[in-house]
Amino acid sequence: LNLSQGFLDSTLGSLIRGPKAHPIETRVSELQKLQHLCQDQQEESKRLSRRLVVVQTENAALRKAHAHVSKEVVVTRRQSFISATGLQRKVDAQRLVLKDAQTQARVQTGYIQRLET
Repeated sequence: LNLSQGFLDSTLGSLIRGPKAHPIETRVSELQKLQHLCQDQQEESKRLSRRLVVVQTENAALRKAHAHVSKEVVVTRRQSFISATGLQRKVDAQRLVLKDAQTQARVQTGYIQRLET
């Protein structure tokens, strides 16, 4: 027998690895793996789509709440400004009354001092 070393290596290798699968069987197996992967990806896509709807709903609710709060802030600021302006006017009016009272007191004091002299 005149067997080459390459033939012996390939024969021994196939004996160790087992019989080589038929190319069609190999391709079918690959296609089945891809089909399972596609199914997993479809499930993940559905899950992410549902999550996206939830997040979009939450986002819309937050935007609405933010708009409401912003309006409330504007109203509160306006009311605070009006209140502060009103208080400032009252303080200014009380200062005028006090100033008038002080002036009247000085006049009265001066009038009394002139009467006494």
